[in-house]
Amino acid sequence: MESYRNSRLHVGGFEMKSIVPLFCLVGLSATDLSAAGLDAYRNGDYDQAAKELHLERSHLLVANYYLGRMQLYGYGMLKDNQQALKSFRLSADKGFLPAQNFMARYTLLVESDPKAAFVWFNKAAQANDVDAQVYCAGAYLFGFGVPKNEDKAKVYAISAARNGNASAQFTLAESFLATRQLSNKKLGVLWLQKAVAQRHSGAQTTLGQLYLSGTVVDHDLVKAKEYVNLAMAQGYLPAWYAMGQIAESEQDIPAAIAWYTHAANLKETQSAMALSRLYFAEKSSIHNDNLGFLWMLNAAQNNSSIAEKKLADLYKIIG
Repeated sequence: MESYRNSRLHVGGFEMKSIVPLFCLVGLSATDLSAAGLDAYRNGDYDQAAKELHLERSHLLVANYYLGRMQLYGYGMLKDNQQALKSFRLSADKGFLPAQNFMARYTLLVESDPKAAFVWFNKAAQANDVDAQVYCAGAYLFGFGVPKNEDKAKVYAISAARNGNASAQFTLAESFLATRQLSNKKLGVLWLQKAVAQRHSGAQTTLGQLYLSGTVVDHDLVKAKEYVNLAMAQGYLPAWYAMGQIAESEQDIPAAIAWYTHAANLKETQSAMALSRLYFAEKSSIHNDNLGFLWMLNAAQNNSSIAEKKLADLYKIIG
């Protein structure tokens, strides 16, 4: 499951320049908010909107949300952050998704409380919010605010993937591909193809590598190059490593070195380790222990745990 642990789901990766998120009005029905209150709010008549919303707040969950926005901005009433938070919380407690999203991000980014934030993200995820599903998957994957649990992470990742999130589709594909069962690996390819359809560069590279290896899909060098080139066109650095692998498979070592060197110089550690392997190979025409060591050191300095371990083993032999 190592590839799943190293997935590209980013926990806490939400940008918020202020504590007011940019929510749209999509999906609000006439029964959610009084026409007078909504019209007044849209027209900038905040005094009238405040009156209408105060009348409705006891039974309409949306009213509290918009009151919160007005209290936060000082529209039609005195600016009051604490009262705004109370209004947002009331709306969120009643199940209004934008309010739940606000509380999730506020508790995470302002209060720095990932445990409390997860409660709100989970509520939003249960309401089928794809961003919240991605967050919950990452939280369980890395133990951020909740105990690590890869099984629960996969449940949320599946939900997000089904909702069309390319990163979740790629993460799910990696988890299936990392298993031993061929049937699971084939499922991984299906999810990979869904992410590729959305131009996910990691998925493009991985699918290209699968066509190169011929383990889950039939070996096809043309398709391997095609998908890796798509990822390279997006500037995805690991794609240069994959292209180096393709060159090696064609016995074109100079080309492989060129691909690996480009990526390694930009701190892509797989490429640095590939260069180290090529230079350390005793029967290779380019055998050079000094360069092999230097590229291994380069990878270790860029936080490759594999390189660090190999360097430690090498020092033991030398010592």
